[in-house]
Amino acid sequence: QIISVKCMAGDAGTDAAKQTAGQPSNAAGEQESQPEKQEPATARGTLEPTVPEFRPRAAAEGEVRGAEVVGGVWKQPATFVPPEIGSIHSGVAVKVTPFGAFIRLDGFERDGLAHVTQLAMTKEGERIEASRVIAIGQRVACKVIDVSKTKNRFFLTIKYVDQETKQDLDVGNVKLLAEQEARTLQAMAERA
Repeated sequence: QIISVKCMAGDAGTDAAKQTAGQPSNAAGEQESQPEKQEPATARGTLEPTVPEFRPRAAAEGEVRGAEVVGGVWKQPATFVPPEIGSIHSGVAVKVTPFGAFIRLDGFERDGLAHVTQLAMTKEGERIEASRVIAIGQRVACKVIDVSKTKNRFFLTIKYVDQETKQDLDVGNVKLLAEQEARTLQAMAERA
């Protein structure tokens, strides 16, 4: 039998929760014929933590992502196994946004991001639109340039991989690092 102990300000000890011969007693110690109605724990100062139910966003029709769709709801992969930095893979563009394209690499559960600056060679200062360079469903060869294990993400470049031969056009990431340094210096100059 479960005995409920109710602590209220002003009670003399715990007499209200004593049990005699299987029957609950009242504050005066008298037997009650019916069990006392229990109040919710939150009604008397005891707080129970409440967590709002998490409901992942339902999949939009025609949208493809790195997670699996089960019953119209996205289910994220259980573990993150990233590709090796510097490795070259084939994949398919699954989503194109103004800031880049998400590429699902063959053999990996997660999509990688190819930032708009990593989609195609451009003249210095030239801005490109991702949708003009890559389309959903397009197969591409990509090179892994960075992995964030804490955020379960990886980043790709398409412009430094020959799309026909799948050869690395920037062995050692020399061009990539020089480009990133130039962008950082430009951003610092704009702030000054």
